[in-house]
Amino acid sequence: PEVTSRRSLVAVVTLLALIPLCLKRRFSLLRISSIAGLVCTLYVFLYVTLDSISFLLNQSSGLEGFDDLAPDWLGSLRSFGIYSCAFMAHFNAPAFYADLEGRTPMKFAEVCGAAYILAFLIYAAFGLAGFARF
Repeated sequence: PEVTSRRSLVAVVTLLALIPLCLKRRFSLLRISSIAGLVCTLYVFLYVTLDSISFLLNQSSGLEGFDDLAPDWLGSLRSFGIYSCAFMAHFNAPAFYADLEGRTPMKFAEVCGAAYILAFLIYAAFGLAGFARF
C-alpha cells in the first residue's frame, strides 16, 4: 500500500498524536499546544473576517455579498452540523469543573454560559464573513 495514502496518514496521526493526548490525565499539560492552536485559529478568523470587510467596503452597495442569503434558508441548514460540533464539550465537563478554581455549580454555569455565547458569536461572525466573501 502507498505510504502517502489518506488511510496511512490517519493511522500515523492517530498513533503519534491522538492516542498520547487521550492518555493525559491533566489538561494543564496541553496549555502550550492549545495556545498555539488558538493563535493559528485567531489568525485565520481575523484574516477571513478582515478580508470580508475589505471586500464588502470596496463593492458599490457594500452588502452585495448577502443578496443570496434570503432564498437559501433551507441550504443554510448545512451549517447545523458545524454548530453542533462546535458545542460538543459535554464529555469534558467533569474535567473542566475539576480544573476550575473556587468551583461552585453556579460559577461553572456562568463560565459555561459565557463560553457558549462567545463561541456562538465567533462562529456566527466567521460564517457570515466567509459567506459574504466567498
